[in-house]
Amino acid sequence: MSRQGTSDIQLQSRVNATFTLLALAGGAGLGAAADLVWGRTRSLAAVVHYVTDPIGQIWLRALIMTVVPLVFASVSLGLLELRALGKVTKTGRRLLALILLAQALAALAGFAAAGVLKPGSHLSRDLRHRLVADYSQHDHGSEAEARTEGLSMATIVKIVPINPIAAAAQGDMLGVVFFSILFGAALAGAPAPRTAALVEALRGLGFLMTSLVDMVMKAAPVGVFALVFTVAARLGMGVMGQLGLYLLTGICALAVFVALVQFPLLRLYAGREPIGFMLSAREALSTAFSTGSSNATLPTTLRVCRDALGLPASVCDFVIPISVTMCKNGTALFDAVVVAFLAQAWGIPLGIVAKLTATLMIVVIGLGTAGVPGATFPLLILVLHVLGVPAEGIGMVIGVDLILDLCRTVVNVSGDMVVAACLAR
Repeated sequence: MSRQGTSDIQLQSRVNATFTLLALAGGAGLGAAADLVWGRTRSLAAVVHYVTDPIGQIWLRALIMTVVPLVFASVSLGLLELRALGKVTKTGRRLLALILLAQALAALAGFAAAGVLKPGSHLSRDLRHRLVADYSQHDHGSEAEARTEGLSMATIVKIVPINPIAAAAQGDMLGVVFFSILFGAALAGAPAPRTAALVEALRGLGFLMTSLVDMVMKAAPVGVFALVFTVAARLGMGVMGQLGLYLLTGICALAVFVALVQFPLLRLYAGREPIGFMLSAREALSTAFSTGSSNATLPTTLRVCRDALGLPASVCDFVIPISVTMCKNGTALFDAVVVAFLAQAWGIPLGIVAKLTATLMIVVIGLGTAGVPGATFPLLILVLHVLGVPAEGIGMVIGVDLILDLCRTVVNVSGDMVVAACLAR
């Protein structure tokens, strides 16, 4: 794709994100005003029941319908790439280990930050009861079962599906993920000539699903407005007030991750002074913040690594493109914060096993996440589904995602350069 084409896509994405943010503000303000003036009246209930709630649910279901094929393609291809990377060289194996470690630490850092600041735990008891009551009427497939059963031994047994097609049809997402992992592992071990057509078909499926996600995300302003208006009209501004703390949690968690994980990696494994390293890399970091895309920043990242950071060109050319695709520290941390925030808002406790399961899913599924706007949200819905957390809150999160997207892209790009510096040594 040409640089002009990439710039046009980024501009369209930024415009759509801005409209989505305005839709969030408009939906929250109008919904809260309607609750204040006409709260608990039949007229407002009719508007919510027959107009805004159906529109929001249709948009959300359109996003959810991409989950199964997107997960199957991304996980299978991600494992195929991992297997190929591990066979390349010792550098490839070290790169793979660093990527997996950094992604896991990022997700755990997100859960830790949400556990300390508790952005979704400050709702009043009345608001939480109303929130749960309002959304318990929606059909979430196996979410009620997951919430009741928890991640028990029975749930672990059910991870292995008897029929993967039935698991997909019934919304058994753990079964879908498990089958996708085994399918990808078998695909990686099979002779390449016999599976070349199947690999191309999976790549085509992944491309089509990411294109479909992009189509659905273009309607995000309408969907977010409808979802947020419905929540605000039912609950007032109480639930909206938590978004500020959610944003603060996400930004603080990203900053702490850079200071406590990326800086020590630079000092201990790369032998570099962290502050000086980041200052030398400021052109790539500022480009990441301005574009909100690590893919669009890739040419700048490569040039900065070679020229400003003095890393060997052979290492940069091998490591950076792979890291941009597979190592998304900021996104993994963001996913964990979203899961914890929505679980807290709905009053659903997440134990150690649940957080570790979510971390594993975030790491594995994130390896194949496409670099298009909104691609992480269907996969987030999958994690929420497995943990029994209603996905409606995604509308609120998407509404303010423009702010966090810029910040997490900076952490994604800095993570790519940290990994390259570690391997260059």
